Amino acid sequence: VKNNPELIAANNNLAATYVELGKLDKAAEIYRKVIKKSPYDLEARTNLGNILVIQGKPAEAVKHLSTAVGIDPNDPELYFNLALANHMLGRLDEALTLYREFLRVANNGEAWNEYIYQAENAVAKLEEELRGSHRKKEPAGQ
Repeated sequence: VKNNPELIAANNNLAATYVELGKLDKAAEIYRKVIKKSPYDLEARTNLGNILVIQGKPAEAVKHLSTAVGIDPNDPELYFNLALANHMLGRLDEALTLYREFLRVANNGEAWNEYIYQAENAVAKLEEELRGSHRKKEPAGQ
């Protein structure tokens, strides 16, 4: 892969094929090569971040998905997956903020119905969990 848009696109397509075949490690390896040559390649950042969430590597996923959000702040999928990765890491406040941002950016778009449902449930659960943790921190007698 050189800094050649055609080769980068070909490698992104190859990685996507590996994803379809269930070969996530190979796909991730190719996306990493693309990112090394083209650090702001949205497709590679997004897809690598998604693979890392699936593989249970949320800390690394956050890095790639955060960069992707910086490239395209209007893509609801990025916020949802970034929220999920932060949630996996136990960063509940950050996850809550990102789920809310997903809901704002998705703007009740029909294509996002399943994700909207999941995000609304996550927001409700996180709000309750965070309320409970804040109550536990209050001194006794208040």
